[in-house]
Parts: sequence; C-alpha cells; structure tokens
Amino acid sequence: MTQSTANNSEAATPVESFRAERRATATSVIGISPVDGNVATVFARIAWESVVPTPMLDAAVAVLSGAPAWTNLASLWWAESAQGKPKRDAIARLLRWAALAMIPAAFVPYTGWGLLLFVLGCAGARLCWGGMITIRSTLWRCMYPAKERGRYAGWMSIITALTLAAAGATSGALLEDDHQTFRIILLVGAIALWLGSILYRRIPAPAEPRLIEQERAEHRPKPRPWRDALAILQKDRGFSRYMAAMFVFGSGNLMAMPIIIQVIRERFEQGYFGGILLGSTLPMLVLPFAVPKWAKFFDRVHILRYRLVHGWFFVSANVLLLTASVTGTLWLLFVAISIRALAMAGGSIGWTLGHLDYAPPGQAGRYMGVHVTLTGLRGLIAPAIGALAYRTVEVSQPGYGGTAFALGVVLSFAGMLMFRRSVQLDAGDATGRRGEGES
Repeated sequence: MTQSTANNSEAATPVESFRAERRATATSVIGISPVDGNVATVFARIAWESVVPTPMLDAAVAVLSGAPAWTNLASLWWAESAQGKPKRDAIARLLRWAALAMIPAAFVPYTGWGLLLFVLGCAGARLCWGGMITIRSTLWRCMYPAKERGRYAGWMSIITALTLAAAGATSGALLEDDHQTFRIILLVGAIALWLGSILYRRIPAPAEPRLIEQERAEHRPKPRPWRDALAILQKDRGFSRYMAAMFVFGSGNLMAMPIIIQVIRERFEQGYFGGILLGSTLPMLVLPFAVPKWAKFFDRVHILRYRLVHGWFFVSANVLLLTASVTGTLWLLFVAISIRALAMAGGSIGWTLGHLDYAPPGQAGRYMGVHVTLTGLRGLIAPAIGALAYRTVEVSQPGYGGTAFALGVVLSFAGMLMFRRSVQLDAGDATGRRGEGES
C-alpha cells in the first residue's frame, strides 16, 4: 500500500469508507453469486440428473445446500489466521482464493468425476467466502463507530441480498436458454471476485494500524475451540440450554434445505429459472424488507422471547412446505418459501447477536465461537439427513418424498418447546448486552 493511500485512509470518514466498501461488496457478491444462495445447488441437481447415480446427486445437493452452515466450522481458524495482520489484505487474499477455486469448476465434464470436482470447487469458494465474512466483522471495527456500525452493517446486508437476487435471476434466465452458460457465469464470477479483492484493499480503514498493534501486543493462549466450547457450556447452564434448543430447532430448518431443492425439481418440475427463483432469488428479495422490522423487535426483548415469536415463522413455513409438497400446489410453495424467507431474515439477526444476551463482558468472542462451531456441526449433519429422508420416502412412494418435511416440522416444533422451557428458567438473567445497558 502506498504512502498516499495510507494517508488517505487515515483521513477518511465512515461515509467514505462505506462508499468504498459498497463498491467492493457489490462486486464481490456478483462474483460469489454462482456458488451462493442455492444457485450452484439447483444447477448441479438439474445438469447431472441423468448422468450420475441418484445417491451421488443427492449427496451433492446436501453438501452444496448446507455449505453456508458447515463452512462455519472454519470460522475460528479464519479469525485466528488474521490475528495481528492487516484485515484488508486477508480479505483480498481470501477473495482471490475463492476465485481460483471457482475456475476449475467452470471446465468440469458432465461425468461423476466432473460433479465431484464441481462440488469441491464451489464448496472451496464458499469456504473462503465464509472466512471473508468472519474477518470483515473485525474490519468494521476499524471503519465505523460503534453506534453507527449496525446501520452500516444493515446496508451491507441489503446490498448483498439485492445483488444476489439480481445475479441469481440473471443466471437462471441464461441457464434456461443453454446450461453450458454456467461455465461462462463461473468465469465471470471469478473475475468479479478478483476485482473485488483489489477494491477491498483500497477501502479506507483509519483505525486498522492501531487494531493490528493491539492484537500483536496481546499474549493469548493457543486457541482450543472444542475444549473452550465444552467449558463454557458446562459453566453457563442457561447458555447451554439455549444452544441445545438452537441445535434442535436449527437442525429442523437446515434439514429442509436439500428437500426444497429436490421438491422444486421432482415434484414441481421446475427448470433452472424456476428453481433459482424459488431457491435463491425470492428469499433474497424478501430479506431487505424484513430485517429492519425484526431488528426493532430484537432491540426490545431478550433473545429467548425473540425466538418464541420468530421461531413460529419457521415452524409455519415447514408446515406449509409439507402441505404444498403433498398436494402439489405451486402457489402454496411460493407462500411457504416467502414465509421461510421472513424467518431467515429474523434468524440472521438472532444468529449474529443472540449470544450477547448470555456472554459476560469480554467473553462475547468465545460465546460466538461456541455458537458458530455448533452451527457448523449441524450444518454437516442435518442436510445429509434431510436428503436421505427425502430419497427414502420417494423410493418407497414416488411423488411423496416431500413428506420428509415432517421431520423438519417435528424438530422445529421441539426446538420451540425447548425455547419456551428456557424462558421459564432463564429469561431475565442475561449477563451480556442487556446487562451492560446496550439495548
């Protein structure tokens, strides 16, 4: 970085930083869009359906649809790898790695090995993107004042959602004409990620040098994620109950993801455009309008009471998904996915900030580490179970594989009962955000 750039960075205001990050974010999201938001999942499900054995195709759908969750397993490692190092450089490096992972996926043949390499390329790119998201949250501390950080983060979420929606719809329309277009889409995505890496390095971050000095001055013990997680769960029984409820509740929702993709294709016979519209574009369009409403409610209540309201949206969505699948009603599927999108919008807030209602001062990072690790663990397990349940039912009763949504209904409902029990035991005993007067 040149001296001139460094001086400009030191003099930059949060608004100037935001303008620069807005360009970098939009460009990078266009780049990652082919492998994010179920676009790659829909493509793999249709492009290889007559080429590879069904179990292999189901496994690919489970891995790709669960990627946003299971990639969280690497979040603690990504955060540690950037400790004491320039954050913008780390983000730029991860975006370049994501681009390099996507390029081979653009040239795979339509064979079993081709599908395997395609999944590995897309999963690798998504893994690097998850690292970028993890490090970016630290970078925001260098760019935006604490009282304004939520507003800027909200705008980034809106920019990301609308860009993903537009990019997904465009990809679906192009693929509907010629599925070979996906090779070009991936290459364009790789180029956009590379450009995004350049733009991220140019974002003004006035406080970054001071943050790096502070991190390098710290003498921290070697991280032990699993041992630390177990210690926290054993010590904080309220947080342990919340995490148990989240594991059951979240598993039911993650389980539905591969089933949705399968039902869209097999039950409703949707092509690339319809599949991407339902699987990615529609949820992304709903999110920007719903997040502000959920945020206002979240600021007024404890996370457990928040979940007691928010969670029923997921339960209702799962029930409607089951009903739409069994009856073959397409408009009801649209309604179910729209309600699920509303739930996902609220879930993004609860998932990001809910642990602060339990974490004592100075322990927020460790509590988030526990939450992220358990999310990654259920992201490995739940989509695979959902895909297996769907195929088992579909083989025994063709056309009724969607009844596997019933498993998601049961788990999400059981999670709500666990939240209710936790409210009776724990609500009002928050040690984190409310206790510090930050609400």
